[in-house]
Amino acid sequence: MQPKNLKRLLRALEWQGLDVTYNNRTYSVRLVNSPDAPVAEVLLPEGFPVEAKALKQLANLASVRHPSGGCVCRGTVSFILNSSWSKLP
Repeated sequence: MQPKNLKRLLRALEWQGLDVTYNNRTYSVRLVNSPDAPVAEVLLPEGFPVEAKALKQLANLASVRHPSGGCVCRGTVSFILNSSWSKLP
């Protein structure tokens, strides 16, 4: 199931400089100004909020290049929620 207001969310993220697509609970993200950078992927549980700052940090990490020619091949993040976390102070 897609998040509510997906089109609105994707437009807002694009305004933040992110090229984001959504498919099967996975957000694929890269910087708009780095179309040749690898796509970073984020798998989020349904209903988990998406934050532009976190996606931007991941996209920046995926676009890192070393002066000698090294680069990031792939960036993937997943979040697992545990009901016991809600009991933490």
